[in-house]
Amino acid sequence: MKEFEDILTNFNFFRPHTSYLVNLNYIKKLDKSDGGFLILKNGKEIPVSQRKKIS
Repeated sequence: MKEFEDILTNFNFFRPHTSYLVNLNYIKKLDKSDGGFLILKNGKEIPVSQRKKIS
């Protein structure tokens, strides 16, 4: 996963959690409740790891 992260970071991707790479253009909002997660435009929820959280 790290290799893909290194490649895709230049193409507007972000790794919010160990198991996920997300295209920043498809994030609808950041929900800070319940530990924090991203809500994508298609309605899927992606967890945000403790280390990646923004205050």
